[in-house]
Amino acid sequence: MEIKEIEAKVLPTKNIFIKAYNKVAVYCVKILLYTPITPNQVSILAIIIGLVATLFFATGNFWISLAGVSLLYLSRLCDSIDGILARCKKKTTKFQSEFLERFFHDPLDALIFIGLAIGVYYNTNNINYLLLGFFAGFFKLLTVYIMELRDYILLMYTKKIPIAEKTFIESKTKKIIFKALVFPLFYLKPIILTAILFNKLDWLIIFYAVFLPLRALLFFVWTYLNFGKLEKNKNKRR
Repeated sequence: MEIKEIEAKVLPTKNIFIKAYNKVAVYCVKILLYTPITPNQVSILAIIIGLVATLFFATGNFWISLAGVSLLYLSRLCDSIDGILARCKKKTTKFQSEFLERFFHDPLDALIFIGLAIGVYYNTNNINYLLLGFFAGFFKLLTVYIMELRDYILLMYTKKIPIAEKTFIESKTKKIIFKALVFPLFYLKPIILTAILFNKLDWLIIFYAVFLPLRALLFFVWTYLNFGKLEKNKNKRR
């Protein structure tokens, strides 16, 4: 399979960072096509690399932490590779890949905060940073739980609720708010890199220990209020 054929399998995106990952991923896929490596194996490798990165952060060492950031970028690259490879090899396993996808992204972020907090604790001997790191990780997972619970409830009433009403981000204002809530996590890697370079990981831990609980609260209230709207609309149609 030629490079152009592989590029045709790449899903379109406007995000310049994802485009960069995909550009590199295409050449990696070119090599992997001649191996027995499966897309799910690449996904598992991405998870392992991400876990190793968290251990590197926990050392508190400047250079090892930089290596940890590099591993996070490599892990994200694997995330691009597996999707393209699956489409090229026509080995899409939706259930397994979706499971690995959900297991990989959000829980890994929670572990990253804990790993960074352990590293800051080693350097400062201040247990408060350790507690804040676990605090941030907990509320990251809590947000995931809220979103998964939302999807589960929507799934239960799929046949009763029109598809157009399933979105909770129908207005321009809500889209802006949603992007603001997603930005600090979507760009977590460059934020971590910047914090390491300027020796401000303690500030990073404090920020996310405040931001993530507020984010979880907003997602909870947002979901609760929108469920109320869905319920009213459902009752009106009766």
